[in-house]
Amino acid sequence: MEHALLHVSEELLRGVEKELAEEAEPISGKPFTSTGYVDGSNVVEPRRSIHVAVFSVASILLKNGKYSALARGAEEPIVSVIVPKSYGEQRANLLMSIIELLAARKALTSSLEAILLDGSFISEMMTVFSHPKDAAEALGEDYKKILDNLPDAEHLGIELEDRDISPNSVMGLFKEISDKAWQIYKERNTMFEKTSSKKSFLDFVCVYVETTVYLKALRDLLTASRELQVPLFWVAKDSETNLLVEKVGLEGWLNDVTLLDYAWRNLEDAYTTLRGKEFGRLKPCAADRKLVSEILGTWGDYSVLYFKLRKLGPVLQMTYPSYVDEDEALSALATLKELSDSRGYPKPLSYVHHMAVLNPEIARLVADEIYKRKADSIVRAAYAPSGRVKAGLR
Repeated sequence: MEHALLHVSEELLRGVEKELAEEAEPISGKPFTSTGYVDGSNVVEPRRSIHVAVFSVASILLKNGKYSALARGAEEPIVSVIVPKSYGEQRANLLMSIIELLAARKALTSSLEAILLDGSFISEMMTVFSHPKDAAEALGEDYKKILDNLPDAEHLGIELEDRDISPNSVMGLFKEISDKAWQIYKERNTMFEKTSSKKSFLDFVCVYVETTVYLKALRDLLTASRELQVPLFWVAKDSETNLLVEKVGLEGWLNDVTLLDYAWRNLEDAYTTLRGKEFGRLKPCAADRKLVSEILGTWGDYSVLYFKLRKLGPVLQMTYPSYVDEDEALSALATLKELSDSRGYPKPLSYVHHMAVLNPEIARLVADEIYKRKADSIVRAAYAPSGRVKAGLR
């Protein structure tokens, strides 16, 4: 089957390979002299009824060839407990995104020409279509009635303006989020009679508050970026986007990066740009509907740029909102080219990655320590390792 797939793929590629290579443009433009870079990391340890998560965020500035750090990554770990356990890993990723957005917002005040974040602007915008949609669908017909009775983004009472990104400040923010969700649940859970329905409502409320705060952070960052005229770019090492393969009629066979890895295998210093697709119709989700509509309506236009800096290097993806003009995008590319290492990856993004990356064992060690210190039987049981681990079968 593998050989058959490769044969079919090669047959299909033969017709578009030359076209893609010829459409690639050389990277030009004037590099920025002052830029910021942001990346985050999180590791999650599932326990019997909760998740223990550890986060880190790295943020560095590069001005006239000199680096300075705004956030030091794994040197300043942030611990959070995710309760209830539902959607635990997805919720941890969302909380990580909140920290990254706050770090980028803080960097905006540092007199920069551009900020580059690890990841994808598409993924940032598509968050509402993942586990927030699942949490809404779990409520069934009660979804709209419940949503109408929840505080919107402006009345949650959780402020993000001038929020510090120190571990204590971020842990304080996460506590505010958790406390608000619990408050809403206590005030409104009497509308459900069944215990299972109350649990689905608790899941929904937790996701609602977390997602609404995330969307506030995203809106605030995009608004400030446009007002201050400091463009934002997201750079992804890996991507599953299919805009290009759809354009050339290869959807379902490959993704864009795989296609370009093949078609550009003899190229370097090359890029191509695509206009992004619409994000689709608003679906039921656990978030402030007005805010979701505002973000998709205001920031829903975006561009996707693929580039390759070294012949043997990877094809990378850069995504950015449509208010960023072409000259700024070319300057960002020229900056990344100028700062590329021998593997074809931008050095500052490599630095923040290595600053942020966490040892996968740290969440387990933190969870074990919390478990040891808990005296109350039911709380201690919630922090207990799985039966497999207790039996020595990790």
